[in-house]
Order: sequence, then structure tokens, then C-alpha cells
Amino acid sequence: MNCKPGDLAYIVKSGRPETIGVIVEVLEPLIHGSTPMWRVRALRPVKKYSGEFGCEGNIEDDRLRPISGVPVNDEVTDDIKEPA
Repeated sequence: MNCKPGDLAYIVKSGRPETIGVIVEVLEPLIHGSTPMWRVRALRPVKKYSGEFGCEGNIEDDRLRPISGVPVNDEVTDDIKEPA
């Protein structure tokens, strides 16, 4: 699976072009046949297939890409130079 609970991810594939690029919080895995899915919460309301707007929904794992980077608790010192 691409994501894990607690990740921030962005939507990379969708039947609704306006949702591509939307950032979501990955909440929990869902069981839906053999398709890995997630319960997610968007940071802003988005239009659902039902026509309603909401922040929470379900999405397939392959439609998400986690946002990664240096964890906040890691200290980065490689590029820090002492003043002359």
C-alpha cells in the first residue's frame, strides 16, 4: 500500500478532475473486496459523486501519493556552516 494511517497524501487520480491535487489525511484502511482503500479527510470540503460537499470519504490506495519529507523530529546538520 502507498499510504499508512496518519499520512498526509494528495489525490493523483480521480474521476473528478477538480479533486486531483487535493490534500487528504489518511485515517484508516477499509476492506472492499481485493481493492485496498482508505478512509480519508480532506483539508477542505470537496464535491462528492453524490453532488454533496464533504471532507470525509473513501478512496483507493492507488489514487493517493503520500507527502513525504524529513520527519519534524530529525535534526538536519549536514548543510549548516559555522559563521566565519
